[in-house]
Amino acid sequence: MGRLAADRSLAWTLLYAGLALVAWAAPAGAATPCDAGAISALAVDGVTIVSAAHAGATCTVFGTLNTSGSAPPGAAGFQLRLPDAWSRRFIFFGTGGFAGQDTDPSANPVDMQGALARGYAAIVTDTGHQGGSTDASWALIRPGVPAEAKVADYLYRATHEVTLAGKALVQRFYGLPPRYSYFDGCSNGGHQGMTEAADYPADYDGIIAGAPFFDAHVLLSGLHFFLHDLHSAAAYVPVTKLPAINAAILQECDALDGVKDGLIQNPAACAFDPAALICKGPETDTCLTPAEAGTVGAYLAETRDAAGGYVYAGSSVTALTGAAAWSFGMARPADLKAAEPWGNGGFSPAPIGWQFSDHGLRFLVERQPAFDVRGFGHGAGGSFGQADIDLFDARLGVAGAPKPLAGFSISPLAYRAFLDGRGKLLMYHGLSDPAISPFSTMRLYEQMAGAAPGGYAKLGQSARLFMVPGMQHCGGPGPNEFDTLTPLEQWVEHGVAPDAIGAVHIAGDDVKKKVDRGMKLCPFPRQAVYGGRGEVNDSASWVCTDNRKMLDVGRNGIEAGL
Repeated sequence: MGRLAADRSLAWTLLYAGLALVAWAAPAGAATPCDAGAISALAVDGVTIVSAAHAGATCTVFGTLNTSGSAPPGAAGFQLRLPDAWSRRFIFFGTGGFAGQDTDPSANPVDMQGALARGYAAIVTDTGHQGGSTDASWALIRPGVPAEAKVADYLYRATHEVTLAGKALVQRFYGLPPRYSYFDGCSNGGHQGMTEAADYPADYDGIIAGAPFFDAHVLLSGLHFFLHDLHSAAAYVPVTKLPAINAAILQECDALDGVKDGLIQNPAACAFDPAALICKGPETDTCLTPAEAGTVGAYLAETRDAAGGYVYAGSSVTALTGAAAWSFGMARPADLKAAEPWGNGGFSPAPIGWQFSDHGLRFLVERQPAFDVRGFGHGAGGSFGQADIDLFDARLGVAGAPKPLAGFSISPLAYRAFLDGRGKLLMYHGLSDPAISPFSTMRLYEQMAGAAPGGYAKLGQSARLFMVPGMQHCGGPGPNEFDTLTPLEQWVEHGVAPDAIGAVHIAGDDVKKKVDRGMKLCPFPRQAVYGGRGEVNDSASWVCTDNRKMLDVGRNGIEAGL
């Protein structure tokens, strides 16, 4: 649920490397020296300044904030970037996965590269603990005893309180408050943004939520799939078979949008059936055993509880290249029946999805480091009982749980105060995302439209969702570069809502990069359609067309529980 650390760190570096090349006539310049003592003297409650240094026309500050209220006292680390030429804009970049670092944001890299170059003050937090993005061991003091402060800080508290402290530091550093405040995050960063909109609607003028981890039930969906994949040697799908599955999916689904171009615009319309790939002769990497076909079917199907109720959406029928590392694994498990099939305590070489479901259930839900997640609530039919889901929801703060903490809100009404006020919400999600189902985000947006008087037209005045064909989790390989911050600025500051977002695919490495295709990203439920003329790889050849049935067609759209 977060971009690879190397990619994020590179983006974070690039964001500030170009600042010295940009000349800005900013309305407000720094009036406070960039040193720890001077910034400490700004005396923001609960803030301790650890260091401050000036480089590249930016003052970089590291500090901690004492968090309090609604849970035992905690402490959240943060990194704050203060440009010499400030445009009176403030931005919070979210963090991916289980967070744990304040130097590794998970947000749109194009936005990050442009933010401080346009005079933004920017802040990131570790959300109250240190650790790797798939490590949730911090959530326990000892077996059975949760680290309540760290859990609350991760779920909701640190982002809000660091927001307030960051704004206060910015105001005292420059002598003026921010004129506009924005949030930008992907994956868990998207969860942070959605939580801000739901629980603290006054914090931000505009929020960008990419591939948002707003529904923690994705961890249950991950476990449900892995129990199929690890059921037996015959059921386990090796990574060597994914190319054949990809080829079959493209053969059946690529042209459904009117043009065969390697991208599937509407996965819900695809009627791909993995049983069609069952070997008719000797097994090879180009066909599936019946058990493997069942595993792929489980990957695509929705997760339901013991009573047949919806728990989480199925995965989309698109290229499974990203699913190799996330779901199917790049290496065979050492022991299919072990509590940790890949060994190493739930870390690599286990698939990333296993790491998240395993650590989330062991440390945040069951609160037992030695717990075997195969024993979490699965009956003979492989489903979850209501008591299992109630426990899960209560421990992770899912709205509607018995005595819930703030945390994950899957109610379409939760965002009403933000959207009915001045707030603007720009969401995006890759249609090939193997980590968080794009159907889940589309489903929420549909429900938000259904709950809003005036439906999509009314909702679109304050919230828009852009689906990205071919894009995986927070990045590539479809149209993999697009700017969401500039459209949000125009919407918030000038009232111009984005009718489409231009995206490009960048091929090659950092030395030899080139744009090899363009694509319009359309506001849901509109879909990009090739106009019939011009180069397919030119975004000008595509138009946004109404498609209110985007989730109601095709075998897999129905099976996604939508």
